[in-house]
Amino acid sequence: MMNRVHVFMLAVVFGLVGVTPLVAETPKELPEAATRELKTLKGKWRIEKVLHFDRETTPGSADDPLIFEFKGNTIRFSESSSGTVVELDPSTTPKCLDFSPLQGFGIFKKDSIYESVYKLEGETLSWAVYIGPGKNRPVGFDKPTDAWVKVIVLKRVKE
Repeated sequence: MMNRVHVFMLAVVFGLVGVTPLVAETPKELPEAATRELKTLKGKWRIEKVLHFDRETTPGSADDPLIFEFKGNTIRFSESSSGTVVELDPSTTPKCLDFSPLQGFGIFKKDSIYESVYKLEGETLSWAVYIGPGKNRPVGFDKPTDAWVKVIVLKRVKE
């Protein structure tokens, strides 16, 4: 179950509150290539670090890590928060993934779409997410120069 520490850590991971991004559309079925790509992301991922424009953080702890889980077109951000992948394009470099929270939490607003890019290298997933207003898809995985971008580095959890 998600406790106050997890809520606080997710807020720290993603930054400030009060963002109003794009309004979500009705989820559509993803193309076959996107569905195949989601299978490569399937499973649980532990947050190793988060790169902010002004610092690097390591949320969670060895005893109580923050875990993301990809399951089909659903992303679980915590025990009680999840989102839906609404767009995924594995043909771009970097690969594009847009998601919409199923319920609001931290800075994420229900029925909004968040643009992101990702790269998978072995058991490491680097995921850059734009959390600001409007559209502004991240383009890389280095330390962000934009305060609205967070780069999350995750490691696959072996089960």
